[in-house]
Amino acid sequence: MKKNVSIFVFIGFCLLSCHQDIKQKPVLHHVALTTPIKNGDVTTKHFSGFVKESEEISVGFRVGGVIEKLAVKEGDFVRQGQVIASLDSKDFQLNLDAAQIQYEQTQKEVGRMERMYQQNGMSGNDYEKALAGLEQLRIQLEQSKLNCEYTVLRAPVSGYIQQVNFRAGEMIGAGTAVVTLLDVNHFEVETDIPASLYIRQADFSGFDCVSPQWPDKRFNLKWISINQKANGNQLYKVKFALPHEAQSVLTAGMNVEVNIHIQNNETVRNTFVVPESSVFQSEGGNSFVWLFNADSTVSRREVIVDRMLPGGALQIRQGLNGDERIVKAGVKALVEHEKVGVIETPSETNVGGII
Repeated sequence: MKKNVSIFVFIGFCLLSCHQDIKQKPVLHHVALTTPIKNGDVTTKHFSGFVKESEEISVGFRVGGVIEKLAVKEGDFVRQGQVIASLDSKDFQLNLDAAQIQYEQTQKEVGRMERMYQQNGMSGNDYEKALAGLEQLRIQLEQSKLNCEYTVLRAPVSGYIQQVNFRAGEMIGAGTAVVTLLDVNHFEVETDIPASLYIRQADFSGFDCVSPQWPDKRFNLKWISINQKANGNQLYKVKFALPHEAQSVLTAGMNVEVNIHIQNNETVRNTFVVPESSVFQSEGGNSFVWLFNADSTVSRREVIVDRMLPGGALQIRQGLNGDERIVKAGVKALVEHEKVGVIETPSETNVGGII
């Protein structure tokens, strides 16, 4: 009897020891990592478009004003770049002169502030505000220069003037068709853009398209026009002229991918893009990401989210420098200085690398 009791006691001790070992063994979380993507000087947006036969083009000024000169009449043939009409540019020139004077004055003031800052006579915050103010004035100056250029209306493509809608001396609004031009090019490309891009037309820096049938060929496009009124889906129809060299490859009815290249401002260029799943919030509402350290541990870092981007990404304004490796998913299950395993490649059950 004593022997049996001893055996039971021994077995119980072994089970208790195993249970303690299991409890003491930590759970190793496995995570997927990603690297912040720096926003460049140019962002490219992609849209579905199609090739169609050329048709009438409504040509209008990008700014409003009084028509000073109308250089064409109905039936005239105009070549691409030829002047069609011009606005009275006195007010635009005055705005440009004022913007130039203000920018140059502020530039001198910032120069003096820079010397004070280098001599520790000014705080870094005040100096950065002065630089930001100078950059805003530079952008305003560039916009004033563009507005002066926009007072001259040139033919976007070669063609025949089919209809003249205004006369010299009449007031016209931005985007209103001055003339209707019958394009002599064979084909054009048409697509739709959202309102968020419609308001950024001044930042467009280039256009091109690619056809699924010819993925190795990229064709530059030339801006023709944009509808001033959105359709029922809040999209604006944009038309581009297809170059002659593309017309031997692309024909009417073909689908293409239209690429619109957008010049980013200084604020966007200094930001990073990360997946939405990599950012979590503390109880106080601040945003953080988990940094993956060299010793395979994680540590959290506070970031400032600028805005949410299409496709489930966040634009980070402050907190990252681009060379970090951060946890992409499973951020809520981690704790500070926890050691983790890394999933280098997606498994068969993780199609698309979601986690």
